[in-house]
Amino acid sequence: KHAKKLQIDEVMGAIDVIANEKASLEKQNSLLNHQLSETNRRCEEANLTLTDYDSSRKKTVVENVELLRSVEELDNNNMVLGKIKGTLVAQLEETRKISEDESKERTFLLGKFRNLEHEVDLTREQLEEETQSKADALRMLSKSVGDAQMWRQKYERDGLARAEELESAKLKLQSRLAEAEGTVQN
Repeated sequence: KHAKKLQIDEVMGAIDVIANEKASLEKQNSLLNHQLSETNRRCEEANLTLTDYDSSRKKTVVENVELLRSVEELDNNNMVLGKIKGTLVAQLEETRKISEDESKERTFLLGKFRNLEHEVDLTREQLEEETQSKADALRMLSKSVGDAQMWRQKYERDGLARAEELESAKLKLQSRLAEAEGTVQN
């Protein structure tokens, strides 16, 4: 992400530099166009006064040659600027395409992230429910173990006491039986 951001910042910086150069070149172009129109005006004035100033004809021809050279240079500069503009437009379109692709990817990843967040929330809720169920089950188990121990202690206490009573009653009955048998035999 950081590298792509740096690339975008670099491209944005390059675009700013190109925009500044373009503004400078447009200003130069404007100045050159102004010079061209000024030169054309001079040419027209020179042509009008050519009959009057035949002696200055050679000088005017030299000036015309220089102006034509300047016009050619301006035309060449315009062609170069046109090529540069075409290259910059292509680069800008490529940068826009990359930016749109990154935006789509970022949107996709954000959606995926939100889905995963939702899944994590659901899983967390299930875990909490399971934890609560486990706690309830452990509470019930603890209560059941406590009840079982209570019943066992009660059985041991009451049952042993009852067993001792029964044993005592049995011994009494056996002794009575022995007495009764002794009495019956006598």
